[in-house]
Amino acid sequence: DGAALYSGNLSLGYSNYGGSDSNSLTVANASSSNGLIAVGNAVNFNSCGNRLLATNAVLRSAGLTVGKANGAYAPSNNVATVLAGTVWDGEGAALTIGSGAGAAGNVLTISGGTLTNFSAVTIGGNAGSISNGLVVNNGSRLYSPGATLGSAGGSVGNYATVAGTSSWWTVGGTLTMNAAAQIGVDVVTPGNLIVQGTANLGSGIVNPIRLPRSGRKSCTVLTAGSLTGNLSLGPLPPGYSGVLTTNLVSTPKQVDLLITGPSSSTVLFIQ
Repeated sequence: DGAALYSGNLSLGYSNYGGSDSNSLTVANASSSNGLIAVGNAVNFNSCGNRLLATNAVLRSAGLTVGKANGAYAPSNNVATVLAGTVWDGEGAALTIGSGAGAAGNVLTISGGTLTNFSAVTIGGNAGSISNGLVVNNGSRLYSPGATLGSAGGSVGNYATVAGTSSWWTVGGTLTMNAAAQIGVDVVTPGNLIVQGTANLGSGIVNPIRLPRSGRKSCTVLTAGSLTGNLSLGPLPPGYSGVLTTNLVSTPKQVDLLITGPSSSTVLFIQ
């Protein structure tokens, strides 16, 4: 308890002289001040399955990258988890999840923590990046001046999910969705995705991650100062139907989702 770590750039899983996989670091009841923190740094070999956990910690770093690719080498299945009691200051640098072609399955989960003072958030921002994700839940807070989901050059399945009524991701400027990027929605207890500038939705997809089994349930997917593009609804289980509505009259603008399910009294978890 009360420990402190001060360093320059910090790489967890630095694959310079061979594959560097399944490394882990826990920062608990401590503080840390660093340059760029990279979880899974594929330099001359792939870097996979590395884990960073922060709980009840105070962190400062010149940005965070979960899954950092270099040239032909790709990071995959690297995970950073920020739990309750943690405040992370990005010192005005970038937050990137799935950097470079071939980056796949890299995930940042903020579960009760707060991330602030990062520059733009990028999730799967290169051609060939696959299924990289951001999850904000359990009363977490994320603040960023801008955000990009997916690559205009062709990436697949990159996503962001905000779940829980006390969870917030506030984008101070523009949110851009590319290449069928996805927004996950907990229809039962939706989170708050607030875009203060323009939401460029492109051909993005809304994927419900939790559904009520009884009756009809509506929720707001996101709000924005202005909206362009159109979201489409991802696949639903048999017996369900859903309608997305874009409201350009309200202030702020918003996208709403209405789900109708078969009769039952329990809740359906999709993932």
